[in-house]
Amino acid sequence: MPGPGITNIKTATGAPRHAVRLASHLLAFGFAGLVLLFGNQGSATDAAGPGSDPSLRRVIDAGGRIGALNVILTWNTGDDLDLHVICPSGEKIYYIKRNNCGGVLDVDMNANRGTTSTSPVENVTWPIGAAPAGTYKVEVDPYRRDSSQPIEFKVELLIDGQQKEAYSRHFDAPGKMSVFEFTLPYTDRRQQ
Repeated sequence: MPGPGITNIKTATGAPRHAVRLASHLLAFGFAGLVLLFGNQGSATDAAGPGSDPSLRRVIDAGGRIGALNVILTWNTGDDLDLHVICPSGEKIYYIKRNNCGGVLDVDMNANRGTTSTSPVENVTWPIGAAPAGTYKVEVDPYRRDSSQPIEFKVELLIDGQQKEAYSRHFDAPGKMSVFEFTLPYTDRRQQ
C-alpha cells in the first residue's frame, strides 16, 4: 500500500506500480527511463512485461534501474560472479566501489551465501549525460564458485534501453575474464 500522497498507477497488464517509482525513474534517468516504463508510444506498458528482454526483467525485479547506459550480467547458478566496469579514467565500478565515474552498481546478487538465486543479475547503470566519453572495459570475475561445472554467463550493453551488444561466455577455470570494450559516444559494435 503506498504511503500518504503516493497514488497507485496501473500498467496495461493491470499490475500496480507506484507513482513514486515513476518519479524516481524520471528524476534519475530522464526520458530513457520513462520510455522503458511507458513505451515509446505513450501507452502504459510494463517495461519488463511479457515478451520483454529477460535481462531487463531480472534487473527490474531485483530493484535495479534502466538508465541511459546499462551493462548487465546474467547467469543461472548460485555462484557469485562479479561485474567490473573500468571507465575511461581507469576508475572501476564493482562490488567494492559501487559508485564511480557517474555510474552505479545497483544490483549485486549472490554476494551473500544465505540469499543466493539461480537466476541472478548484476547491473551497472548511468543516468542521462553522466557517462564520460571514452573507452570502457567490461570484466567478469568468478568471485565464489560453488559448482564444479562450467558457469555460462551473458553480458549485455544497453543504450537508452536498447540492446547494442551481447556476449555469452563461460568460466571453466578461476580468474577474471575480459569480456568486451565499448566506446562513448557509441557508434557501433567493435570487433572483439
